[in-house]
Amino acid sequence: MAFEKVIIFGPTGNIGSIAAQTASKKGANVYLAMRDPKKAIPGLTEEAEQSGKYERIQADLSDAASVRSAVEKSGAKAAFLYLVFGSPDAMLATFQALKDGGIQHVVFLSSLTVPKEGMENVQPEELISYAHSQAELSLRKVFPKEQLVAVRPGSFATNVLHHKKGIIERKVNLLKYDFYGDMITNEDMGEVSGTILVEGQRNGEDFVYLFGPDLLVEETTFQIIGKVLGEEIEIKRVDDEEGLQTLLREGLPEPVARYLVKITKEASGKEGNEWIGPNYEEGLANVKKYTGHPAVKFEDWAGRNKHMFT
Repeated sequence: MAFEKVIIFGPTGNIGSIAAQTASKKGANVYLAMRDPKKAIPGLTEEAEQSGKYERIQADLSDAASVRSAVEKSGAKAAFLYLVFGSPDAMLATFQALKDGGIQHVVFLSSLTVPKEGMENVQPEELISYAHSQAELSLRKVFPKEQLVAVRPGSFATNVLHHKKGIIERKVNLLKYDFYGDMITNEDMGEVSGTILVEGQRNGEDFVYLFGPDLLVEETTFQIIGKVLGEEIEIKRVDDEEGLQTLLREGLPEPVARYLVKITKEASGKEGNEWIGPNYEEGLANVKKYTGHPAVKFEDWAGRNKHMFT
């Protein structure tokens, strides 16, 4: 085990919670850094938390001083964290606080949209790619290549929750475009992240692509959810404006909702992994490389997580 003490920022998230539990299973002492230390952590029962090597600690990724304080109190040498959208310095102060506090290894949850080369050339209108690229550039200003790994997953299986109200009502509005997603699960992303967090880099790689095994048209994902719920979900195809309004009603910030409409339209008609690009097979293999098992299929994940759809 490379790192005996690790700190997880955002353990209440679907990915951070799995990363924390994975790190604990691998023998690490896990510090759970949270804005509200009393908040429940998905999948981690009170009994399991008390019997495991867990400790809660207060911290806010948007507050560099609290980040450094949490790291210093924990004595952790490895940290898992995610993007803070809207950070005025692209998280530079946060990454510096990690280093100043004693962190020697960072696992950063990034995005497939970050290019292998030319991160500095991504334009602001590419909202998700730009935000993650800028953060990765900040990360590399503070930590050398051998001390960081950016995890770059594809389309989250949990993206179906952008339509949670529709799922509950059994009527989902989808844009009129066919859009394929690889449906990488939070379980796989968290397990890979937790493994890298404790064990460190492999082969000196500073970024790792991750993809799911199911290249599914968006409509098919809701048919699968209907199947596991035992009720058919009605699909209504809508134009860009109605699709935008649907996402806004689901609670997405307007810039994010508009960007999702944009990239869905751009990906329309591209079959299978064409829109993903040349990294698909690599990302699929990486899941097994770090977890020891094939990537989880979307239907299996949906069957285990019915509670997310109610």
